[in-house]
Amino acid sequence: MPPLVFDSTALIYLAKTSLLQLVGRLHDENLMLPTVHMEVVTKGKEKGAPDAAIIEKLTVEGIIKVKEVEDVRFFDALRRNPMLHKADAEVIVLAKEISGIAVLDEEVARSVADVFEIRNRGTIYVLFRLLKAELISREQARRAVDQMISAGWRCSTALYVEIMKQLAEG
Repeated sequence: MPPLVFDSTALIYLAKTSLLQLVGRLHDENLMLPTVHMEVVTKGKEKGAPDAAIIEKLTVEGIIKVKEVEDVRFFDALRRNPMLHKADAEVIVLAKEISGIAVLDEEVARSVADVFEIRNRGTIYVLFRLLKAELISREQARRAVDQMISAGWRCSTALYVEIMKQLAEG
């Protein structure tokens, strides 16, 4: 499977559900950018966020590696889009560089990745990968989605219904 390049949102909410620890068992290379690390670990620890310690532990263990982008020209071109956050641009660039999958939940970022034909998915993709790999049950996946929403993860009602429908089918 292609490597996964995580944005902050996916890391934070998968950590809040205690499922992030399982990504290493998917046999994928899991990456984040230094900007994302700063946001989720350094700033997260300053705020006392419990998920920051989980993410830090996974980086120390090498389950999630921190990697910088090399294609500065492409990054600079993406940064000209005022609606695209710096970290999202970096995730897109790194995913392109390594032929990976950008794990992004922001619609703008995913649209930009689509324009450049860079594979991208959202947090739910990782959840379904864990399910397919039989690392979690359908019930655990359902609870995780509800936990993420309770913790502040946003999805439309239509997406929630579709997720629950797919989880009910077996």
